[in-house]
Amino acid sequence: MKKYTIHSLEGALHAEKDGDIKMWLYDFLQNGMTPNISLIDGLEKTQTRTYLGPVLFSLSKLKRSVGPEANMRYQVDSVPWQKKISFLKQKIKNGWKPQPLITAGNAEEPFLLHDGNHRYEALKQTNAAEYWVIFHFENENEKENFKQKHLHNT
Repeated sequence: MKKYTIHSLEGALHAEKDGDIKMWLYDFLQNGMTPNISLIDGLEKTQTRTYLGPVLFSLSKLKRSVGPEANMRYQVDSVPWQKKISFLKQKIKNGWKPQPLITAGNAEEPFLLHDGNHRYEALKQTNAAEYWVIFHFENENEKENFKQKHLHNT
């Protein structure tokens, strides 16, 4: 892997520019602060998987899959959830740029987050309207359809 600012937004943007976003993404999901090995396992099930991003995307078109609410796909305890959100909000207020959010682009809006639920909530609570997202797709055709439908100037 090339020398990027690993596990950072800057690193992801450099990796995308160099055509290495898959390598950056897998390294982040495997070795980041909170690894997401199950997402890597899911991504590896499709040989033709392709990626887009990071691209700036409206947070209103995304939806969390993790949180303390009863309707969440992955429900977590409220106290640790709130502590982490508070911690991330403070970091954002101090100038930190979180790693990109990650989701599949082959679904309909709102796109369910696969990684970055805490980052997403902290961004929303600090009044961010959009943020950097990495989308994954089953194939190039899905990716092109997504770009035409959701990214009008790409």
